[in-house]
Amino acid sequence: MKKTFIIFSLLLISGLAFGQIGKRREALEERIKSLKIAFVTEKLGLSPEESEKFWPIYNQMEAERATLMAEKKSDFEGDESDKDAQAYIARHFEIREKEIQLERKYVEKFKTILPAKKVAKLLWVEKQFRQEIMSNIINKARNRGR
Repeated sequence: MKKTFIIFSLLLISGLAFGQIGKRREALEERIKSLKIAFVTEKLGLSPEESEKFWPIYNQMEAERATLMAEKKSDFEGDESDKDAQAYIARHFEIREKEIQLERKYVEKFKTILPAKKVAKLLWVEKQFRQEIMSNIINKARNRGR
């Protein structure tokens, strides 16, 4: 009985801990999303009217991108058979091609609501945002190590 109680307690505590991690991750994802909205809006110089049309389309693109990213995840670790490796390589390039098609599709949609200059700048701004996020993560990790 005592063992069962201890095991149950540990499972409950670990479940709560994982729940907290999940909540922190969701909060972090929301924070990053808010920062991205502000960053992109500022860097592109979106007017309120442009923002109203732009963000629903952008969010739709991000949802489709997330689906592709989920497909991209793999359990390939390098010790599988050559046949598995060949299948992984083929799948990798298929998904990359889908990413390019997705980007082209949404660039065309964005060009119907934004000037071409802003659409071109969006491609650069997204990359710049990812670099800034990574730079912040690296700097925080370095500061923790001190």
